[in-house]
Amino acid sequence: MAAISTFTKELAERSTPQIEGLLRDALTEAYAQVLDAALLSNAAAVGGVRPAGLLTGATSVAGTAGGGEAAIIADMKAAINAMTNARLGARPVLIIPTANRLSVSLVQNPLGQRPFADEIATGRLLGVEVISSQHVPANTAILIDASTFATAFDAPIWDVSDVATVVESNANGTAPTMAATAAQAAIGAVGTPGQVPVNSGIAVAGSTGAAAGGATPNYQARSLWQTYSVGVRGVWPTSWALLRGSAGVHVTTAITW
Repeated sequence: MAAISTFTKELAERSTPQIEGLLRDALTEAYAQVLDAALLSNAAAVGGVRPAGLLTGATSVAGTAGGGEAAIIADMKAAINAMTNARLGARPVLIIPTANRLSVSLVQNPLGQRPFADEIATGRLLGVEVISSQHVPANTAILIDASTFATAFDAPIWDVSDVATVVESNANGTAPTMAATAAQAAIGAVGTPGQVPVNSGIAVAGSTGAAAGGATPNYQARSLWQTYSVGVRGVWPTSWALLRGSAGVHVTTAITW
């Protein structure tokens, strides 16, 4: 995953605190949000760009109606049994929306006690590790066997340049990209926003398949050196895979807890 942000040298020379440090923090926070959303999705894999989301192809069942302590126990038993029947579940981890985690802590039994409050505060529910995220679909519980989940991360790579040329969107807000297919290049388009496949780029005006001398709609190339500006690029080497495929993920929708 990667992102670029730019700022003028006037701002770099006069800002307090330094604008570069602020942008690095902002890009790192944006990376965390985008990674969460991509991981906890049902988006299909894109070759050379990104792995499939965890929900892709996963078994999905409706939760127990009625809410409360009984619904929590019934849904957890069903999810764990399904994983056990697939000969998985060595290290189950439950991923739920942040709002549902709060709801679990507030559940009361007939005696007015909150049976899950202490355990959920330690990050567990019925002995299972719990992770919460605002990017989990509402009222959805994802049980994953972490022993079948492989990840590959590296330290972020930061580059700063005042001589690069960057491609930016115009005022319509369309996300910029350097991606292009042959068909898109023939009409001057630049591919799918957010995806930059290997060995691709904007067709040079006048080359085969490109509009001779024509501007590419909605995008512009800007020289940082010519405009007295600076660019900061963050690159986060990131990947993941399910070693047993979707069998290692069980999804409960419409939970009532």
